[in-house]
Amino acid sequence: MKLWLPASILTCGWIALAGTPAYGQAASSQRDIESLLDSTITSSTKRTQSVRSVPATVVVLTADDLRDRGYTDLVDAMRDMPGVSFLDNALADAGGSMINFRGLPGNHNVALLLNGHRIMIADRSQLDAFFFLHTFPLAFVKRLEVVYGPGSALYGADAVSAVINVVTMDGAEAHGVTLGTSYGLRGTTSDHVGFGAQLDEDCSLMIGGRFFRTDGEDLERLPAFANSIKDRQYWPGSKTRDMSESSDFELFSYRNKGFALDFVRSASNAQSVGVGIDALYASNDKDRWIASTDSLTLDYTTALGELQCSTVLVFDVYTLNPNSNYFYNAKGDASSTDPGLRSAYANGYKFGMGRATHLEETLVQTFSPDLSLVGGAVVEDHNGIPQPPDLARPIDTTQGLEASELNWVQYQNYGLYCQVQLGYLPGLQTTLGGRFDYNTRYDPTFTPRLGLVYDLQPSTTLKASYATSYLAPEIGQVYQRWGVPGEYMGFPNTGLRPVRGQSSEVSVLHDLTADSRLTLTCFRNEFADLIAEEKVIGQLVDGKVTDGTRFANLDHGTMIGGDLRFDGRLATGLTAFASTSLLNATTTHTGGGAPDPVADSVAAILHFGLVYHPVSWLTIDPRVTWLSGRATTDENPVFKGAVIPGACLFDLAARVDVNDRLSLRLTGTNLLDWEYLGAGEFQLYSQGSSIPQIGRRLSAGLTYTF
Repeated sequence: MKLWLPASILTCGWIALAGTPAYGQAASSQRDIESLLDSTITSSTKRTQSVRSVPATVVVLTADDLRDRGYTDLVDAMRDMPGVSFLDNALADAGGSMINFRGLPGNHNVALLLNGHRIMIADRSQLDAFFFLHTFPLAFVKRLEVVYGPGSALYGADAVSAVINVVTMDGAEAHGVTLGTSYGLRGTTSDHVGFGAQLDEDCSLMIGGRFFRTDGEDLERLPAFANSIKDRQYWPGSKTRDMSESSDFELFSYRNKGFALDFVRSASNAQSVGVGIDALYASNDKDRWIASTDSLTLDYTTALGELQCSTVLVFDVYTLNPNSNYFYNAKGDASSTDPGLRSAYANGYKFGMGRATHLEETLVQTFSPDLSLVGGAVVEDHNGIPQPPDLARPIDTTQGLEASELNWVQYQNYGLYCQVQLGYLPGLQTTLGGRFDYNTRYDPTFTPRLGLVYDLQPSTTLKASYATSYLAPEIGQVYQRWGVPGEYMGFPNTGLRPVRGQSSEVSVLHDLTADSRLTLTCFRNEFADLIAEEKVIGQLVDGKVTDGTRFANLDHGTMIGGDLRFDGRLATGLTAFASTSLLNATTTHTGGGAPDPVADSVAAILHFGLVYHPVSWLTIDPRVTWLSGRATTDENPVFKGAVIPGACLFDLAARVDVNDRLSLRLTGTNLLDWEYLGAGEFQLYSQGSSIPQIGRRLSAGLTYTF
């Protein structure tokens, strides 16, 4: 059985909340502890609170932090966060990364917010990559907030492992015209342009875009894939492997008093098939996966005394372009050296779409500094077309969508949530809340939440929390259908239930000095009804006996772990972060009788980094990560007891501020070109075939502001 939820993860260290202000100003290492470590956020409780006072683990990166550290995109910025890893592969630049939070991998397990509002909700109707974080232009990000743990008590479905809030600049903050460009190895280019203006006292406008392209990974340098060169002649119409990727992102933001309008469009075009020799699909220079997401958010907020009212309307559209395709080996033998057997490939075109409308009313009442109440109601309408079986030709969307292979799915969700925060006892703040959701596709859900924040002393804070969550089954899992009758197919399962989760966490924050902090966090996550693939034997399809797989609620998972991290100032102009993280994850198969252990894993990581300002115009940021692990699985004896050998990843970024308008930067990722999690070990972390991690990356660029 191929697990939909692998049991292992690499846990990563934390980014220091340190950086430098904009051009020519004093280094951010001179900021006091309040601004250095205790930013304010709204995504945890829908109220403005400091990071220290919210009942959850939170990491906040400001625009200065993102700029100082030389990150290339938001995924790059999150790699150094505690308990987070990204399963990168040769398709990662255009969105092929899979996010992992504390042992739970999957891009569909996080709730994504733009300026505090849910977006990308149409994407959860598809089985596809989550490329939004890769394509978002960093030049327009004011703040990145990551709230760990379940958020379903406020945000509903899919806020299982984390809530990610991207806060953008408004026109006044992005004042003027900004141009940026970079060039790197493998023909990689990344360009961005933006314009911001304060139109009048209450009105501002910001427009921006990012455009990315790369030739992709050089697979021939990897011994595991070099031998497949000889097979190219048997791939129809293919002379080279086209591993190129491209993406673009457009952003429009308008503010006028209490009214806000945000529109974002994210699109990518990448290789659709894994690398190497595959028995089912051929790697071909014409295989492309072309997808886009459009999100429009309208928000009107007004205050009536201490009561704040917010009305939000979100429109989301996801499209998998009908020209997306595989080359499917319908009859041939991909492992054969006989050209006749290797030439039986046929086009396998794909199409899919999802649409969602989200209407939400939120009320925030502050009765006193010690008592506040948050409540709201949500109405959602979802409809879409799951990916169909492999099609012989592209769907003609201009002629309607009446093809027999397509399923049109529509459902609604209605939610009510309420949360109260009490602070009457000295030093103790209590958060209690929950959300009820009624969905026309599956049973109703209720997700409660309890959090405690206690100031043991002025320099020490204790946090404890318990929260529940649920993950809605994707319509792509429910209605999947692919393959060839009489051979092997993917079957639908309309009886899929939501995945249920519960999480407990305890953390201690201690300020060692006015400029440094030590944080210890321990957590336990449990998940029931995990979705995995099960075998289907002897199914009759079109009069032919067919074997295959389908998704089913089969597994139970337990993840226990913690991390210890330090952030702070070591000297004038020098800040540092260091962490050690450990995770033990166990997945148990519960279908069809007594539970049998499927997999058990242990993963560890050490992380260290510096932000150094030797002079006011120069920033240097070296980062080192050491990772290793062990895993056992009763299902696949090849990987039973496999040990992930230690890997050392070294990144380096440098920036020169020539003046208050022009900056030059140099960025290097995985400079040692370490091949980690390759071949067999990769299977411990992924559902896919063996695809190498991203190799060495070097790029140079500049940014100019008019």
